[in-house]
This record gives sequence, structure tokens and C-alpha cells, in this order.
Amino acid sequence: MGNLILPHSGLSDRPVDPRTLTVLTYNVGSGLALPDRLVPFLRESDADVIGLQEVDPAQADAITAGTTDIYPYQIVRGTGFSGRSLLSRHPIVFEDWHDLAAGRPDLHAVVDVAGNPVSFVVAHPPPPRFGRRGVVFQPETLAQIDRLAEIVCEAAPGVLLGDFNMTVRHPSYTILTRLGLVDAYRSAAGRGGRTFPLRPGKMQNVNHGMSWVPLPALTRVDYIWHTPELRAIDAWVNHGAGSDHRPVFARLAVPTPVTQSSSQDGGL
Repeated sequence: MGNLILPHSGLSDRPVDPRTLTVLTYNVGSGLALPDRLVPFLRESDADVIGLQEVDPAQADAITAGTTDIYPYQIVRGTGFSGRSLLSRHPIVFEDWHDLAAGRPDLHAVVDVAGNPVSFVVAHPPPPRFGRRGVVFQPETLAQIDRLAEIVCEAAPGVLLGDFNMTVRHPSYTILTRLGLVDAYRSAAGRGGRTFPLRPGKMQNVNHGMSWVPLPALTRVDYIWHTPELRAIDAWVNHGAGSDHRPVFARLAVPTPVTQSSSQDGGL
């Protein structure tokens, strides 16, 4: 289980608007985004909810020590490539982990946004592999992506975010849209928003020594998906804090929860 951090003194004075959520997803590269750059980036992001992938132990310790005054609700698992985190200005009221692929746990949490529960799933399916048919996802990965979409749709309104190792041309992208999920960046900003690769990155089993060689970002593999109850007002990317990925932001409109009194009034 992750580490759920409860609120404490020294909370941020920034007003929280329950009608909108600024969401950030960022693959921090299992240590590539150095803690002394990552923490200031997160603090200055102005996001309400942050989902992180590939969080290593040093990054996790820095996040916990350096951001809890702004993000008092946190789930932080710093285990490298399998590391996931969710940071929130709003209360986290539910936490669960799904082991749908070996070494790739997916975090499911529910955030209470002014009385309106919004589900968040932080995911990072495995990359495609070389095979007889070229570079393709394994069947287990395709099943994982399908199940992640189901989890979010079943717990709507919901947000599915993370590094999916696929472009908009991949068949799984179409499957996610057919299941009813909306790509926030494409909906609000159109095409573009290339996030990867900014450098070769790290590998689990090979220390290739090339992690810091700069590369041009060629495509977008990082996504903020949401169910139709939410609406993307704006979306953007920026250079981030040194990972091999760029972070993706989206500002989402949140539906106002229907109270019992308003429902009764509407029936008169």
C-alpha cells in the first residue's frame, strides 16, 4: 500500500476552486528529474492534483519532505520504475492498487472535491516489444489498458493519467475513445504537445550511461484521459524538471454535485 499523508499545519493559502481542477501527469524518469529540480517544479506547477510515474526513493523522500504544505494529501510509493504517486490539495478518501501487469502497479484513488468524489487512476503500462509483427504491445498490456479504462468509467467522474507508451495512432487510443474516455489535451489544445523523448532515459536492467544526452521530443505518449462528466477547458505541456518526458497539464471543469434539496425542488 502507498503512504497516505493526512493534512497538517502550514497548508497553502492558495484558494481552491471546486468548479475546476488543474491536473498534472508526469513521468519523472526514475531519478532523472533530480529532487532539487523536481520539488520546486511541483510546488510552482499550480496543479490541484498531480499523478507521477517512475518515482524512485530519493524523489519520494524529497516530495514528502518538500511539498506537504501545498499538497497535504499524498500517496507516495518510491520504488523506481514501479513507483507511483498522487498529490492533492483536496482530501484523498480512497486508495487501492491494481496489479494488472507484472511490475506495473496502477494506483486508484478517490479525491473529494467539495463533496464531489472524483476518481483518479495513475498508470504506466509496459512499453511495446519487438516481435515477428514488429513493435507491438503484449496481449497482457492491451488487457491492462482496457481494464484501466473500465475502472475509471465505472467510478465516474474519473481521470486516467500516465505514460501509456503509445501515440494517438495506436489502436488502443481508438479503443479508449470508444469506451467513452476523452483525451484532454486533444480536446482542449488540438494536435501536438510532444512529450517524449527528451533524452534516452534509464533502463531497468542496463546502465547505458546515456541518460543525459538531449533529444528532441518526437511524439506524445503521456495522457490525461477523463470521463464525459468532466470537460477539458485548457491543456498544455512544458519542459518539466529534467526527466526524459515532458509533463502534461489539463484544466478540467468539474460538475456540481446534485444535492438532495435541489433534486426535490426540481421535482415540484
